[in-house]
Amino acid sequence: MKKIIVPVIIVVFGVCAFFGYKVASKILSTRQTSNIQTEQTTDIPLVSQSNFIFIHVNDLSLEKPELVSIWVGFVNQSLQSQMMVLPIFPTLNAEVHDQIIQKFSINSENKINQRWINQIQSSFDIKIDGYILTDDIGVGLSNQWITGKESLTTTISAKSDFEKHTILVNGQNSWQQFCTLVNTGTANSFFSAINWGLLLPDHFSTNLDFESLTLLADNIVHANGQVQCEVLSNE
Repeated sequence: MKKIIVPVIIVVFGVCAFFGYKVASKILSTRQTSNIQTEQTTDIPLVSQSNFIFIHVNDLSLEKPELVSIWVGFVNQSLQSQMMVLPIFPTLNAEVHDQIIQKFSINSENKINQRWINQIQSSFDIKIDGYILTDDIGVGLSNQWITGKESLTTTISAKSDFEKHTILVNGQNSWQQFCTLVNTGTANSFFSAINWGLLLPDHFSTNLDFESLTLLADNIVHANGQVQCEVLSNE
């Protein structure tokens, strides 16, 4: 499948420059248009960063879980740590949407097929350094640990544009609440509330090792100065 190349948006919420806005604008445009465009642009240096995808499926106990959403997190671990998250699935681009679903697969150990990850990297022209996979129960628990209130998440794989919009709004709200904790220096309330006994082994999977996960959390919680966290979604 050909890479999707689209014009660079000059400003996306005023923070894309921190994370290489050329990449972010490609992803945003891919979600919102079904037309593949090609345009020469001036190369803009990208800030050194790590890119992670957060994958939500309906139920990891099923033989073939349904893909619900994918968000990308760009984490820049500079002197002042910065994090930007935005959705890449579901997308209004029907062709890309269908291709992502058709090639999505999980093995018996709840690990993602590397070919599918390669497809995501190629489609959106980004390098993926790791993934975190969870299901409705895991997302509900995460929302509970973020807000302090019990949360139940029940979702289905989106087919209509309205269903896609609903899923994106729900994800946007959750990430905005998380970023509020990060930006106010209280993200530790979330990380310290995580009960791994409720998540493992049935509702959480990742290709990151424990050290990488711990380092990522520590960089958010214990960064020098205030961490900047932005949600690039306007549903």
